[in-house]
Amino acid sequence: MFKKYLSLALTVALLVVLAVGCDGKASVAEKKFVDKTISVDSFDPNDFSSKIIESMSPSFSKLYKDQSELYEVATNVVYGTVKDTAYFDESGAAHILYDFAIDEVYKGSLNEGDVISVLTLGGYVRLSKYIEVYGNTRFEDYTDEQINATVMESDNMGIPTPEVGDKYLLFLSDPIADEAPFPNGAYVEKGSFMGRYAEQGDEFVRYKPESEPDFYLGAEEKISKTSVEVNLKKAKDEIK
Repeated sequence: MFKKYLSLALTVALLVVLAVGCDGKASVAEKKFVDKTISVDSFDPNDFSSKIIESMSPSFSKLYKDQSELYEVATNVVYGTVKDTAYFDESGAAHILYDFAIDEVYKGSLNEGDVISVLTLGGYVRLSKYIEVYGNTRFEDYTDEQINATVMESDNMGIPTPEVGDKYLLFLSDPIADEAPFPNGAYVEKGSFMGRYAEQGDEFVRYKPESEPDFYLGAEEKISKTSVEVNLKKAKDEIK
């Protein structure tokens, strides 16, 4: 009789362990990767035999002085790594769509392990797409063959383009919704490069245009990782 009860107890214990183990594995799997990326009709600039460089100067309605101002206006504040990039030019302007794997969430409804797509200025636009949107006034002398073989590289104040492996602290908008031709579901950096801090050693640094050394008017250009951990986590706790 004792052996019968012992056997039953061991069986129940084994089932409990297996159940907990299975649940644990499921939870870990869920946290590891949640694909929230989107796809767009992209292209490879290397497929074009001719390239034109266009100098662009984006206009900004507001200067975000520091992480506190950005935190207030951003819907999502996250830290993570660039996993992939693609070119998007449906608006007639050069944009890059980059996939971003989130390691830390400081604000918003996104989660660690989510992989999202972020739309930012820069990259290339096909000349054929540019003409489709803006007309052919500037390129009347181009043949159809030349137009189809040409891509325009956009120099937006020298803003660095995202590269696979880059680590960023991002201050983001809500995902785009019904703003054609921009892709639904993509997030946007607040204030463009002002809302993107690149990890460099023990600091996060945001871009400053070389042509405008006083762009931030003496305000914050970089923040220490310690400051991020203290200030942003404190802000997150206050929201709760």
